[in-house]
Amino acid sequence: MLHLADELLARGRLRRVDHFSTAFVAGTTVGRTYEDRLTAASFNNTYEQTKWEAEQLVRDAQQRLPITIYRPSIIVGDSKTGYTSNFRVLYWPLKALASGLVIAVPADPDGIVDVVPIDHVVEAFEALSRTEQSVGKCYHLAAGAERQSSFGELLRMTSAFFGVRAPWTIPPRISYRVVRPLLYATVWGKRRALLRLGELYFPYFSYRASFDRTAARADLSGSGIEPPPVADYFHAIMQYCVETDWGRIQRR
Repeated sequence: MLHLADELLARGRLRRVDHFSTAFVAGTTVGRTYEDRLTAASFNNTYEQTKWEAEQLVRDAQQRLPITIYRPSIIVGDSKTGYTSNFRVLYWPLKALASGLVIAVPADPDGIVDVVPIDHVVEAFEALSRTEQSVGKCYHLAAGAERQSSFGELLRMTSAFFGVRAPWTIPPRISYRVVRPLLYATVWGKRRALLRLGELYFPYFSYRASFDRTAARADLSGSGIEPPPVADYFHAIMQYCVETDWGRIQRR
């Protein structure tokens, strides 16, 4: 795509390039991460690493091409209707918690969970991509430090919505050293496969990076486009899950 952009620029036919990265290029960084920096040294998975590598290429190309970078955090359904076409990412652990069968999870109740509804991402992108001042910049399309949630808060909201008991949280270090080996020694088949799938999400149950929104806030100022706190629309997205049986029933 960058080669194509170079060719279009040479022909005088390129107006701009909008690149979607992810806020999780922060990798295992702890603390505030900034829109104008790409500094992670280690990652939780290959998704984060390859997104980081792609953004590095795009940032280098910003020196010669009119590129804007967008970094959404965890995207969920529409904040008003709850509609989503994708029941992965945050939905998988929420579905497991909703069953009431989860007794304990390897998590830090204070772990940061930054969630944004799809309508906010779309509205912010549409507004920013229409302005020349966004060219050459990077934006966190995220809840940010002011409106981010925590894993403990999500546990409480999920248990309250579904009327189930919230699971205990086990410090991740203890879980990986003691509980994980015990589970792998005692479960097989589908349960072991489910455990392996769940491990993809475990790093985000004790996440410690917070996404700064200085550029996004400044360039969206006056537009009325702000990320709502997840508590404001949690009922809507969970109700949609119930009504569609977590995507098994087609409904818009």
